Amino acid sequence: FFSSRRRHTRSKRDWSSDVCSSDLGEYVLLADGKEMARRRGTLRKIGFSPDGKRVAWVERGEDKKTWKLLLDGQEGPAVGEIYTDDPPQFSPDGKTLVYFHLDKERKFHVSVWGGEERVHDVIIPRASFKADAIDYLAIDGSRFRRESIPVR
Repeated sequence: FFSSRRRHTRSKRDWSSDVCSSDLGEYVLLADGKEMARRRGTLRKIGFSPDGKRVAWVERGEDKKTWKLLLDGQEGPAVGEIYTDDPPQFSPDGKTLVYFHLDKERKFHVSVWGGEERVHDVIIPRASFKADAIDYLAIDGSRFRRESIPVR
């Protein structure tokens, strides 16, 4: 088994997470001592909401081709490779979650958990949250522009 311990600090709460994984392709995620998941695959990135109420993580499937985002243990759809240089992004109030991924044709997607998804040639994988929208930068062909996705 491999185990790593991390301390995550956010504005309103500190979290501690443990990840134990085996050479059999299984991992266990603990957050503040509570088991959040026991799954097959590889855990890649963990993100905690700023209000300390939610946890999201990226999982690479056993087949090494399927990726999933999980929020509080609930699976999102299987997608191509998820951008993992940074963890999934929560809005400042912790209610909205955004992640970036690639499809089989190597097109970039920006996805809002339980909401809209957009596809572009290239996306800068960082979101900026406003009260009613999520802004991001995209390139389609030779056109570079700021895009917005409305949020509820």
